[in-house]
Amino acid sequence: MLISLVIPVFALLVIGGIIWMIIEGIVHISKKNKAIDNFFNQVNKVSETYKFATTFLFLILATAGISQFYLYYIVSAFLFGLSYLPLALQVSFF
Repeated sequence: MLISLVIPVFALLVIGGIIWMIIEGIVHISKKNKAIDNFFNQVNKVSETYKFATTFLFLILATAGISQFYLYYIVSAFLFGLSYLPLALQVSFF
C-alpha cells in the first residue's frame, strides 16, 4: 500500500524536474531575445494582487491534482480488496 502512494510522488517529482528544465532553457534562450524582454517588462507591470491571486489559484489546482492521485490509488485499492473479499471468505484453511 505504501509503495502505491510513493510512486505518484516520484512521478510528480520527475515531471516537475522536466518542467523546471524546460523553463530554465526558455529563460536562458530568452535572455538573448528582445521580444521576450518586452514580454517580461509587460508582465512586471501587472499588479502584485493579480500575481498573488494567480499563484494562489495555481496552488489550489495543483493541490487538487495531487489529491486526485492519492484518492485514485486509495479508492482503487479499496475496490480491489472489496472485489476479492468474497473469494477470500470462501477459501477453506482446513
